[in-house]
Amino acid sequence: MKTFLITYHAPADVLARTSESTSVSQEEAMKQWMYWSKRCGDQLIDLGAPLGNSQGITVKNEHIAPQSKVCGYSILKAENSKDAMILMNDHPHINGWSDQCSIELHEVLPMN
Repeated sequence: MKTFLITYHAPADVLARTSESTSVSQEEAMKQWMYWSKRCGDQLIDLGAPLGNSQGITVKNEHIAPQSKVCGYSILKAENSKDAMILMNDHPHINGWSDQCSIELHEVLPMN
């Protein structure tokens, strides 16, 4: 089995709307995430967490505004990237929340 880092992407204005949502809509969103995690079963190694307060730094140690729209992560395992992508079908991050959201799948490569 291979390991995959899943990164969730969303623009700042979409994330700001999340903080303004009602507790009922937040509960519904969490139910969708829990349904997805159950569907993955033991292939989901780490449900992950939201990310925020990102910082950027250059090779000259200059602090810059981050360019990334990464707002969360998960870690899962699958036989290959095709199987991993199948697990992402109907994921709550891209299932009606905002058409500006996206998911990236990154295979974790062995250190040799």
